[in-house]
Amino acid sequence: IQITSPVYHFQRLSQRDSAKSFKKLNLCSGGDKRDGYMNMDFANSDMDADLSSGIIPLGDSSYSFVLFKHGLEHFRFEVAKKLLQEVYRILEPNGELKIHVPDLKLALEDYFIGFNTHDNCAPAINRIYGLGTSEQQIHKWGYTQESLMELLHEVGFSVKIILPECPDELLMIGIKNVQ
Repeated sequence: IQITSPVYHFQRLSQRDSAKSFKKLNLCSGGDKRDGYMNMDFANSDMDADLSSGIIPLGDSSYSFVLFKHGLEHFRFEVAKKLLQEVYRILEPNGELKIHVPDLKLALEDYFIGFNTHDNCAPAINRIYGLGTSEQQIHKWGYTQESLMELLHEVGFSVKIILPECPDELLMIGIKNVQ
């Protein structure tokens, strides 16, 4: 694996060696640790990493699939864009990014009318601002279908819009284009 990130060298040796055996990455995994994935988050994961700089400490073209489920909104826009550029870098050609974020447009509509328009949705205020129980649980940016698609295209991904599993989120698949 070719490593381009200086942060990589500060990882524990056991973390570096275990990163080589996975082809799927669960980025900002939190409590959603998945078998067969390298689960990465700031703590209590297969590979602990502080992503606040926007650097993902993994090699170029080293993963075929990245799951980024309800993590992007927890970063400032500039850092989020850098993280997506890093995801693009670590994906193999034709690799896929599956990204889930709260639907800001629906959350704002629900907030202004005073109730959720769909069952089983978190309260609108939480979908807008996050849980707020820690610095990591605060939403620092919001995405609409249009803004997320534009950002993914800007980074270089081809984008497929998928119907989300939950009506209050956006779900897109970004495919790393082969040049």
